Formats: sequence, C-alpha cells, structure tokens
Amino acid sequence: MAKNYISRSWVFVHNELRAEFRHLQSLAAQTMFVVVSAYLIYAGLDLLGETALPNRAINVIFWLIMIFTVVNVTASSFSRDLKGMDLYYYTLVNPVIYFSGKLVSAFLSILFLSFLLTLLFSQVFSVKYMLSMYWWATTILGTLGMTGLFTLIAGMASKTGQNQILIVVLGFPLAIPLLLFLMKNLWFVEVIYTQEFPISSLSTLLIFDGLILGLGLLLFPYIWGD
Repeated sequence: MAKNYISRSWVFVHNELRAEFRHLQSLAAQTMFVVVSAYLIYAGLDLLGETALPNRAINVIFWLIMIFTVVNVTASSFSRDLKGMDLYYYTLVNPVIYFSGKLVSAFLSILFLSFLLTLLFSQVFSVKYMLSMYWWATTILGTLGMTGLFTLIAGMASKTGQNQILIVVLGFPLAIPLLLFLMKNLWFVEVIYTQEFPISSLSTLLIFDGLILGLGLLLFPYIWGD
C-alpha cells in the first residue's frame, strides 16, 4: 500500500514537471516579463538620473517584480488544466499529493526566474551582495514561502471564473508579513557581506515558510473537496 502511494505521488509530481516543459511558451512569457521589467525600471531611472538607489529601494523593487511573477506562474499552473481534470485527479491521487505537485513545479519555475532577476539586478545596479550566499539563501526561502502562499490561493481561485483577480485580492494582503520578514533579512545583507554567514538570522523565514506550507497541506484537501 505504501509503495503504491509513493508511486502515485512520484507519477503526479513528474507529470506536473513535464507539463511545465510542455508549456514553454508560458515560461518564456514570464522570462520576458522579468527581463523587460528590469530593463524598463533601469531605463526610467537612468532618464531621471537616479540609478544610484539605496539598497532598500532596490530590494523592494526586486520583490515587487517577484510577487507579480509568482502570481502569474501559480495561476497558470491551475488554469492550464483542462476543465474537469481536477475531478479526474481527485479520483486518482491524494489532495496533498496534488498540492505538492503544483507547488514543486511552480517553485522550480519561480526559482529560475528569481535567479535570472538577481543576475540582472546585480549587473544593472552594480549590487555585489546580490551574488552572496546570504542573498541566495534568503531568496530561496522567500520564493518558497511566496510560492506556497499563492499556490494555495490559486487553488481556491481556480474554483471561480476570476482566477488572477481573486489571487491578487486575497494574496497581496497575506504576502505583506512575508515581505516584511524578507526586507528585515535583506537589510543586513550588505552589512554582513564580508562577515560570517548567519544561519540563525534566517530562522524567522524558516518558521514562516513552515507555517505557510503546513496550512497549505492542511487546508487544501478541504478546498479541493468542494
């Protein structure tokens, strides 16, 4: 029984990952959004002669772009399924497996886009600490929390006709606490850039991510059952 459960879990997660590669036009569109957003922001600031922004402002701009990216990726992960496919999956796999598959596939796509945006920002704004281990660790944890939150909301919104609108309305207020934690961690990045990597300072993000993923795994079966 356990072996059959694990086998079904792997098959569904693998199917979701393959679906991401079958819909490369969606990933290409998100990549274009990230690149164009970074270029337009830098070009606009250059015209105003304000390219030397404070580090806090750069961090805020980075995560504002990432939030819209997360909304688009998580919404498309549910909207690409044909009508009635959720009922078909409901008869085959556990809701937790379904949620995990959507979460993993969306997280990998968003992680790639966050790495791309980090490289772009580190070059156009000449921010060296964006390539540090601490920045990458914070980005990965922040991306995981955002993906878990918006995947749960996208699952709720997929039951309605206004998918992305409902995700934005419900998701942005709930994402504010996570953004505050991210800004708090990133504020120390430049200070500790040349010092020892402080694992303990990431504890708040780890706890917050754990709460989000735990609530997602707990609530999604009820949402999907409706």
